[in-house]
Amino acid sequence: MRIEGKRETLAVQDADASGSRFSETNLSGSSFDDVDMSKVAVSRANLVGARFEDVNLSEGVIENANLTGLEIRDSNLEGMRINGVAVADLLAAYRSRN
Repeated sequence: MRIEGKRETLAVQDADASGSRFSETNLSGSSFDDVDMSKVAVSRANLVGARFEDVNLSEGVIENANLTGLEIRDSNLEGMRINGVAVADLLAAYRSRN
């Protein structure tokens, strides 16, 4: 299926859309629930105000990102690294100083 140059609201349920490509597309206000997005590549995307809840981002990579104001809550940070530094070590050092 190809949708080009149109403004359409899609309701997709119980479908296999693997391998789909979205380019220069406005998905603002869209919601994704109970979807398999493994191996998804997102580049040059505006995720301002995006909310990720109950997601598995293990083995993922965030690169060249503006994380200003990003908040991570109630999450398993085991093995997470920022610029090669283990976040668990950073948090342990912070807690020991305070």
